[in-house]
Amino acid sequence: MNREAMESAESLREHLVNYSSSIAYKNPTTVYNAMLHPLSNYTIKREVWYQGESNVFRASEYMSILSALVKNWRTTFSNNCLDFFIVELPLYNYAAVQCEPGKLNSAEILRKAQTSLAMKDEHCHLISTSGLVNPENIPPTNKRALGERIVIYRLR
Repeated sequence: MNREAMESAESLREHLVNYSSSIAYKNPTTVYNAMLHPLSNYTIKREVWYQGESNVFRASEYMSILSALVKNWRTTFSNNCLDFFIVELPLYNYAAVQCEPGKLNSAEILRKAQTSLAMKDEHCHLISTSGLVNPENIPPTNKRALGERIVIYRLR
């Protein structure tokens, strides 16, 4: 996300301040500036967003973070109808240390945020990972099946 988008979301403002560094590659906006912004003159119609595991420890903020990201990308690519295919956070045995303090159901909270955004925004779609993930190993080993789900959903 760019700096303006991060500053616009309360939960990200703190992150921007806490994680900014004099070392460029460690700044929260570096990936956006290096990899996404250079593509901003291209036409992008849809995006597959497969991320969330690293946000389990702040799951209660995920709805605002994901919403800010979607808004930022739509602005960047001048496309208010940019489709986001959000890949559901897989069912996994997250350790208590990966959860928000006092909330052992943080992964469930994050999945609810993904579902809520998909229900609220007609251009956001939730792709289920159900049946594709071993609860002891978070990345789906059958990535082809996940890819097929995304394609099938898109063709509906």
